[in-house]
Amino acid sequence: MAGHSNGCMMSFAMGMKQSDMVAAVCCHSGVLMSNPSDDYDPRPTWFVHGEKDDVLPYDGLENYDGTGTYMPGAQEAFDYLSDLNGCSINSTTDFDGGYTQDAWNCTNGANVTLMTLTDAEHSPYIFYRETEIDTTLAAWEFCSGFELSEEPELDDF
Repeated sequence: MAGHSNGCMMSFAMGMKQSDMVAAVCCHSGVLMSNPSDDYDPRPTWFVHGEKDDVLPYDGLENYDGTGTYMPGAQEAFDYLSDLNGCSINSTTDFDGGYTQDAWNCTNGANVTLMTLTDAEHSPYIFYRETEIDTTLAAWEFCSGFELSEEPELDDF
C-alpha cells in the first residue's frame, strides 16, 4: 500500500485493519490515525515526512478538528509501529537534508523506517523541489522487497 497525505493515512489504516491483505506500507506525509485490529499481523512500514509540513505537522497537532482530537506526529508513529511490530534494534543515519530512523529485528521481519526531511514541507518529492532525495524510489526499493505468503481471501458480496 502506498499513498500521499490522505492516501498515506489510508495505507496506514489498511496495514493496521487488514494486515492479511497488505504486504508492506510505504507512504509520504501522512499520519497514523488507526488502531490495529485484534488480529493485526506486523507489516513492514516505510514513511517519509517533512519537518516543515504545515498541512499534517511533523510533531502532531492538538485539537486538529475542533473537538479536542489529537493528531499524532511522525515520530510518535515511528515509535508506536516499532513497538507494535516487536522491533528490538533501532538506528539513526544522518544524511544531507535529514535523517533516517530504522527499527530492526521485528516480528515477521516487519521493520519500520521513518525518513525525516528537515527542509521539506507537505510534498517531499524531487519534482516539487522540496528535496533532492528520490523518496518515490526509496519507497519502491523498500516495499517491492515484500510479498504476502498467501493470496488474501476476499469476502463475497
